[in-house]
Amino acid sequence: MQSYYKEAEAEDFIEFGLLPELIGRSPIRTFVNLLSKNDLIRIMQETEDSILNQYKLEFKLFNIDLEFTPEAVEYIAEKAENQKTGARALVSVWESILTDFQFELPGTNFSKLEVTKKLCERPKDELLKMLERSPFADFVENFKKEYGVELILDEDIQSYIEQYAHQNNLQISETLKKLFFGASALNYMGIREPYKVTREMVQDEKYFDKLFARWYEDQKKKLSNKFKGEN
Repeated sequence: MQSYYKEAEAEDFIEFGLLPELIGRSPIRTFVNLLSKNDLIRIMQETEDSILNQYKLEFKLFNIDLEFTPEAVEYIAEKAENQKTGARALVSVWESILTDFQFELPGTNFSKLEVTKKLCERPKDELLKMLERSPFADFVENFKKEYGVELILDEDIQSYIEQYAHQNNLQISETLKKLFFGASALNYMGIREPYKVTREMVQDEKYFDKLFARWYEDQKKKLSNKFKGEN
């Protein structure tokens, strides 16, 4: 069907449902093809204002040499191609991968960063590994800062989460956010002491929602009984 698009006339667009007034304001119409993975690779590698060169320059300002492996470039091209938004997709894909590195690496001892396919697939985990920070410790620290509750994740829980991440092709940092999505309820429940996490909690995606619902009902009953007692 796509091969006929370039033959379309004004009346075809009107028949499709576009307003004649709108078509009249567009006297020049052209047909474009979707960019393929190879097109996107050439755009990254051969254009004068290549996004790869832009990133190299930005990192060089902080004395960090940036290198891209062919496998990484191909991986990014595939992701951008799937978005079907043209070359602009390259910007959003690269930003989702390199932004954290731009903030975290300047000021450290790193003078070189090799962008590999593995780094592109799991940027957060790879960054934490470079900084010698555990994704578990990082999550626990950030969770305590935001919600005031210190989560206790023992080796058994960490092993389960690593296995879950591998089976679902997720970063460990992504998995932690997914499995503890409802855990902010601990803050609303007034819990302040260290909170030990068990397998039961992470195996049931609704565990913290159910926990909060039970706590809320208990609070309602206590208030109701207190009100009755005062009267």
